[in-house]
Amino acid sequence: MDRRPLPFLAFACALLLPGPAAAADEASLYTEQDYLGNLPEVLTATRLKQPALESPTSITVIDRESIVASGARGLAELLRLVPGFQVEYAKANRPVVTYHGTSDDFARRLQVLIDGRSVYTPIFGGVLWDSLPVAVEDVDRIEVIRAPNASSYGPNSFSAIINIITRHAASDVGNEVNATAGQRGQRDGFARANGDALGGNYRLSLEHEEDDGFKDVHDARDLDRLTGRFDRGLDDNDELLIQAGGDIAGFRRGRDSADPAQGDTDVPRTQDVHSAFLQGRWNHELGQQRRLSLQYYTNYDKWQDDQTFDSRNGFAFPGLSNPGVDVDLNVRSLRHDLELVYTGRVNGDLRVVAGTGARHEEVKSRWLFGTDDPQTNDLFRVFGHAEYAATPKTTVHLGALVENNDLTGTATSPKLAIVQETAPYQRLRLSVSYATRTPVLFEQNQERFFIVRDGGTPAYKYYTDFTERDLRPEQMRAVEIGYRIDPPGRRWGMDLKLSREYLDDLIVEVPTTPPASSLPQNGTSTGFVNGVAARIQGVEGSLSLFPTHDIDLRLWASRLAVDHVRSLDPAVGGDTRQDYVQSVPQTTAGMLGIYRLSPRRTLSLDYYYIDKMSWVDNNDSTSTDRLDLQYREQWESLQPGGFVALRLENLLGEYAEYDNSNVTDTRLALQVGFDF
Repeated sequence: MDRRPLPFLAFACALLLPGPAAAADEASLYTEQDYLGNLPEVLTATRLKQPALESPTSITVIDRESIVASGARGLAELLRLVPGFQVEYAKANRPVVTYHGTSDDFARRLQVLIDGRSVYTPIFGGVLWDSLPVAVEDVDRIEVIRAPNASSYGPNSFSAIINIITRHAASDVGNEVNATAGQRGQRDGFARANGDALGGNYRLSLEHEEDDGFKDVHDARDLDRLTGRFDRGLDDNDELLIQAGGDIAGFRRGRDSADPAQGDTDVPRTQDVHSAFLQGRWNHELGQQRRLSLQYYTNYDKWQDDQTFDSRNGFAFPGLSNPGVDVDLNVRSLRHDLELVYTGRVNGDLRVVAGTGARHEEVKSRWLFGTDDPQTNDLFRVFGHAEYAATPKTTVHLGALVENNDLTGTATSPKLAIVQETAPYQRLRLSVSYATRTPVLFEQNQERFFIVRDGGTPAYKYYTDFTERDLRPEQMRAVEIGYRIDPPGRRWGMDLKLSREYLDDLIVEVPTTPPASSLPQNGTSTGFVNGVAARIQGVEGSLSLFPTHDIDLRLWASRLAVDHVRSLDPAVGGDTRQDYVQSVPQTTAGMLGIYRLSPRRTLSLDYYYIDKMSWVDNNDSTSTDRLDLQYREQWESLQPGGFVALRLENLLGEYAEYDNSNVTDTRLALQVGFDF
């Protein structure tokens, strides 16, 4: 069914927007506290703390109340609350998040940070949302920059930046446990302990997630996660943050329709995933609104996926009496990152950020690269940003980042923005930015093959992937005109954006010729080239309405059009160009409504819609249209305290997401928690 959400959203806005008389009397609705209260502040846009109203780029903040009201089970689902984002599941254990489409199941054009630590994987690119070592319960807010911002965060901050900010360890009082049971085998549990130690505050969180995945699809998961955070003020000028964590997961992979006789190794199997991280940050106040921050972190990921195929499980090749092949699908990756950042106010009109950093990335996989030798990439970056109050009502932002890496050399990412006050609590912004995306090691160096044996004797080399030419970074030039209204008291607010994005040198997969080998060769090989350029134009906006203290209503929508899609390489044909056109949905829309029935009882309703689209690596055209309802009640008067939440998902009926085999039906889940 082709449901169109925009008439419904427009009708809701028309009903709830203040009319002329209401607008004239708006000031009488505000209390003294409303005027004295601080506007929401953000950090991600420029690395300088500022009200969201003053941000030089489009930004959406998902606060803690919205996180709880959404009932989202995982971090990826929270991005459904952001204009222009598409969130679907390639498998039930494989969420995919992208902004403005143009993505396959790895979505390599987003930068994702957790407390300033990049979790963009050096393996395939993108983010492994299903195994990020952070619990939704520990997230304070999520700041989403809906535009390129490479001048502050470097290459791969290409189309958008997502900064997941966890709560300070001192903000949690007492301990918490909760458990969730739902249909399709959902069995989740969470426990958190807080306390004081070593002169600071600590938090330990333990989480278990389990489900059976989509119906008739091989994609169940079983995950255990442990994270810890320690915050300590060393003295009046110094503070220390230490975080560490990891998870162990078992994910079902492969396809029930896999045909080993055709060399298809994507047979049903279980993949064990191990992830771990360590992060430390020291902040030193220099006085007079100046700060120095030093951060180090390391990320480690391992995919354990050993498989052996032979004639006993149907692996057969014509002409071989006893065919077989060992396929080592194991992958390990390691990242070390060190960064030094200075922020400060030069005078009353000028604030600056200056920083430098270095990173080492390493990936080891016989399956991906045809060798046991680790593939590495070292990079060095310097960056700066200046915020200058040119007049009392005009602020100019100028930033740039220069990065050198082993794969593609040196790239510069500049940004210029102007923020103009047009009326109290209203800002017009204009920004122009340039960003690049460095190809990951898998794209640049892949050489995937396996040796087919006849008995114990190598018979031939079966190639699947080989990149035969050096890649250039992907490029984006973006122009944005925005308008934001944030009146005091949060009675209502609006953020509108018009944008034009010029994408160039997009990396696409095409047929390639494998290198010569001493063994006869078989199979068909594909690899990567800089093959497509395109232009995306769009309008998107969000509207927040707070008609009473008991009702919050937040609506958002985006409308996109892609054109001027052209080939940059002879190997890129019309079908590939069409894949990119179809990967950009015309309409994405959503709504989150919160109704406080009483101080302890809340009813929330969230709606999410994506127009028909086909992901770049999938020919199935699907659309998303879902409505979820949640009732939550706090037990503050009981000892121990706690809550109960009942959630009904997908009340509009079945729909397929990502491809036609992933059918999401109506589901029920019950969550019970205790505080003590």
